[in-house]
Amino acid sequence: MCEDINPKQHGNVHRAASRANFEKRLNARNFIQNFAENNALVLPGRLPNYKNPDLKLLPSSMSKKHVFGLYESAMKKAGQEPLSLCLFYQVWSDFCQNVVIQLPRSDLCALCQQNQMSITKMRNLPEDEKLQLKKKCEQHLLLVQKERQHYNSVITDCKSQPNCPTALGLHDICSFAGKMHISFDFAQQIHLPYDSQQVGPIYFLTGYKVALFGVAVEPLAKFVLYVIPEACATGKGSNIVISLLHHFFENFGVGETDVICHADNCCGQNKNNFMMQYASWRTSVAMHKTFAVTFLPVGIQNFGPISTSGLVQKEITNG
Repeated sequence: MCEDINPKQHGNVHRAASRANFEKRLNARNFIQNFAENNALVLPGRLPNYKNPDLKLLPSSMSKKHVFGLYESAMKKAGQEPLSLCLFYQVWSDFCQNVVIQLPRSDLCALCQQNQMSITKMRNLPEDEKLQLKKKCEQHLLLVQKERQHYNSVITDCKSQPNCPTALGLHDICSFAGKMHISFDFAQQIHLPYDSQQVGPIYFLTGYKVALFGVAVEPLAKFVLYVIPEACATGKGSNIVISLLHHFFENFGVGETDVICHADNCCGQNKNNFMMQYASWRTSVAMHKTFAVTFLPVGIQNFGPISTSGLVQKEITNG
């Protein structure tokens, strides 16, 4: 007796798809993307080793296992079961390829690079010098972590204020009895037409130079970008920095009584002195009650203006 010929079926054909497993993967992907939005540095087109131009670089002090620990604790607090470490890595590799950990050589901190090079060459050093070098590296990392915690805590405190304005614009002086945090910095100078890879004909030509000065208001998730053409650029000294900041407070402030500024610790001592004098002048003429200026550690530039300016450069590249 001849039987009908039927195609062979896989053993998992009748097994129902796991809805819970899909939701776990979705939560893990959302967690990685949200974590990158808050902690990553956007540097589109600057790393030739990566093909994806939409990169988000997490600090080199972090690792995927560290992020998994934060994800696991967040899921447990929410009363949900987290993915395993292996599946978390798989979700990261499949759906979050643009989120990468900075390598030590791609870190923007010059002191971190110097310490890293010293550690690689300390094999033949005496034990006392090795211990001193390790201690020096640890002290620098602890200092940076404290500065980062202070930076984030100030932003969180400003967000939690009641009756906080939600829009930038013209406001009366001291109309908002509260504090506001801003950060400012010059971005990397770009040339027009802009191409991150510098193709052959552009490599031997000098394009039209454009300077970018950004002021980020992190508690309100707002960003003001000043585009300075080549004909108006006068360098990055104290005159242009204070002039642009004064224009920002006059036209894009929120009428705050207390100001907390973050800036990179540039090497220009005179510029820092003039900045402090400008802050004193604003408080003396009753534009603010207090004006605090905080400088990040030397070489640390992973903060609001740099990340947002990276998005602007990405739009210029795609445009």
